[in-house]
Amino acid sequence: EMCIRDRYTFLVYNNRSINYIKILFKALMEKISNKRSLSPDRDNSRLRGRSSSPSLDADERKEVRKNYETRVSPVKRPKHIHKLLVKCSLKFADLPLGDFKSRKFLDVRRWHCIARPQHPTACSITSVVAVWNYLYSSLGNGNFPLITPEAALKILGFGQKIDDIPFAHIAGNATVMGWFEKLCVHFKVKGKASIFWKRNVTTEASDQLLQEYIVHIRNPKKAFIYHCQSHYCVPIGFDIVPSKACKAYDTPAGGDTFEPWIIVGESAKSRQSMHVVRWEAVGTDVMSDDLYFYDIRRPEFGLQLKQKKGKNLHCLILVQTN
Repeated sequence: EMCIRDRYTFLVYNNRSINYIKILFKALMEKISNKRSLSPDRDNSRLRGRSSSPSLDADERKEVRKNYETRVSPVKRPKHIHKLLVKCSLKFADLPLGDFKSRKFLDVRRWHCIARPQHPTACSITSVVAVWNYLYSSLGNGNFPLITPEAALKILGFGQKIDDIPFAHIAGNATVMGWFEKLCVHFKVKGKASIFWKRNVTTEASDQLLQEYIVHIRNPKKAFIYHCQSHYCVPIGFDIVPSKACKAYDTPAGGDTFEPWIIVGESAKSRQSMHVVRWEAVGTDVMSDDLYFYDIRRPEFGLQLKQKKGKNLHCLILVQTN
């Protein structure tokens, strides 16, 4: 009994499926019944300690796992490529930074403007409203009253309820940029949206785009929308981390290397409120071939093969006031 309890705890901790637990329990119970049938003093075996409890050896565990994989899980998961395609080769001297405190930046106003939780599948309009509120509303850096995703949809001409709108089928990069510009026209303010980083669209290298991102994210008249795997979200900062621990509090020197991260605000309640993502991971996501995809919200899976054919539409969108 102690053996079964310990193995159950081990398997649950490792997030195994319930089918694997059933198979393993069946093998253990068969071994227990066999031992009891051969042991005349089984009634006294409970008093002899934990060592009397039967357990599966390495070969038996391997056989159980083999049976589980062949009978219970016939569908194999796609192979994951655990590597990043885009690498950063900049030095600290190449970045528009001052002292060591300037390596970390988090714009709390951008974070405040993100409506959380969002309506189901409404991440696109939620991100558009977030950047518009940041640029023009009193919650951000403007004077207009705060607008909500529901109010924005009415302005954009949607008559049905927000939960009835199929955002997954109508929301794309061009649509999102058009929504932002239509809101600007409605409120008679100047603003435009453009692609900042996208495969087969932008020609700048990752290093140059990182320099521009650092400048733009600290500018209160500019904001970003990030189209990642089946989701839109809003970048709100960055963290430039030195490669050596002894340089953590030092002013960046010209020859020092670093690892750049960006901070992304999340509107879905099922996720943490912020993601801190490597800039190289963003580049891998945006620049991936059409056969692969990279989910920055689940980086542990690495670069994955697509189950369905389709173009890589992931990108960074820059919106700004004129």
